[in-house]
Amino acid sequence: MKKGTLIKLIIFAAVLLFAGAVLLFMFVSDNDSESGKPASVPDSSSSQAQVSSADQSEDTSGPESTAQSEADSTDERDISQKAEEAVQSAGEALSQTGLESSDALDSAAMLSSYQALNKTGVYPIYAAGSVKYFGNTKEGYKAMLDDLESAEHFIFLEYFIIDEGDMWDRVEEILTQKAKEGVIVRVVCDGLYFDYDESPEYQDRLEESGAQFRAFSPLTEKGASRSNLRDHRKITVIDGRVAYTGGANISDEYIGIVKPYGELKDNFLRVEGNCVNSFTAMFLQVWDIYGEDRDISEFFTEYDSEDEKNGFILPFSDSPFDEAPVCEKIYLDMINSAEKQLKIMVPYFIPNERVMAALQEAADRGVKIELIVPGTSDNKTVGDAVRTYYQELVDMGVELYEYSPGFVHSKVCIADDDLCLVSSANIDGRSLYYDYECGALMYKCSESEAVKKDFDDTVGVCEKITEENVKEKGISGALKELLRTIASHF
Repeated sequence: MKKGTLIKLIIFAAVLLFAGAVLLFMFVSDNDSESGKPASVPDSSSSQAQVSSADQSEDTSGPESTAQSEADSTDERDISQKAEEAVQSAGEALSQTGLESSDALDSAAMLSSYQALNKTGVYPIYAAGSVKYFGNTKEGYKAMLDDLESAEHFIFLEYFIIDEGDMWDRVEEILTQKAKEGVIVRVVCDGLYFDYDESPEYQDRLEESGAQFRAFSPLTEKGASRSNLRDHRKITVIDGRVAYTGGANISDEYIGIVKPYGELKDNFLRVEGNCVNSFTAMFLQVWDIYGEDRDISEFFTEYDSEDEKNGFILPFSDSPFDEAPVCEKIYLDMINSAEKQLKIMVPYFIPNERVMAALQEAADRGVKIELIVPGTSDNKTVGDAVRTYYQELVDMGVELYEYSPGFVHSKVCIADDDLCLVSSANIDGRSLYYDYECGALMYKCSESEAVKKDFDDTVGVCEKITEENVKEKGISGALKELLRTIASHF
């Protein structure tokens, strides 16, 4: 081989290594992303999710790291056993609160999701008494503050991210005051961003007031989580009377005080009545993983029979220890049931082969599919990975939109005029297999119209990806597979 050719090959190899290093750096350095830290995620062609307990950032050689790996595995087995016990305990309390029979099960998709959920625990269907959707998180936040101030018995909060700032300061002010008044206040936050030897400053303030705080699976001394399973849920429950869920965390960017990614688009869903019991159960399942001896029946309330004319609601949770991948099942059921239209809005769209095949089949049978993704992502690597699907989506006839003002973080799916989903779950491997998630599936619920309007209004400020601009906006070639591989480990 000529010397010049050899030098060119060496330079080419160095460029590839450098590019890989840059991508890995972005992958590791985007640690404030809602998509979370790296974790092992099943291959998109896998038919069964396999939970890995190995810490991806840790050297696995030597007795010390072996001991840590064994500790991690023990930790996840321990969580699994305790989670199962908590589900059974909460299920006993929930079993009397839902409808004994429901016209909602006339929907094939609703029936399929209901059956899948009830293999993993007790998830009743309820009459959708009072449901309010907030496509504007500032308005939802204000409503939540009003409800928190009215608390008399208990307040439960469970969030993936709770950041110090104006949004949290007002919530904390109410929580500490209520705790001093004798209200039971419990807060759970995922421990991904907590230093192993330091608790968040607000934990001390909460506990001084009488409130309780728990970090879900915090980091270890080596900087790696003892479990790669994250609590990605968003739940607020007040007195068993009102609950909130949706996509929004408690952090200033969710109410527009700071704008690191441009305008952030997210939502809250507020519910009242018997269905709140399901969100109470979801919270207690996670709380009880870390040990709590008190009788949980005091937190459940059975209200008078609710009018079914407003439709039905099925609150749900998903955990990595469920017998079925619940969130994936719900998304697939909605896609497969759609006859006329399908609307999806998610920040992280990194689908597996089953989701892509379902979308293709829906398009082939004439369903109008609209998909909104971020114009600017909070994680560049993940954002670029989403763009690797642009060409395939446009080719199958999907009406694809980028949210031009910034970062869309809402997780919404609407199928025809009947089914509507508001949840914490993305369409990616981490949400579908490894994270604790939650949400509400609604059937013939009048508030679904507000979700549709919010979706359509959002389309109005988006840039449409077409055959004319898809090559410019999308990513293809060798980089496509590299990005998908890296993003699959988020």
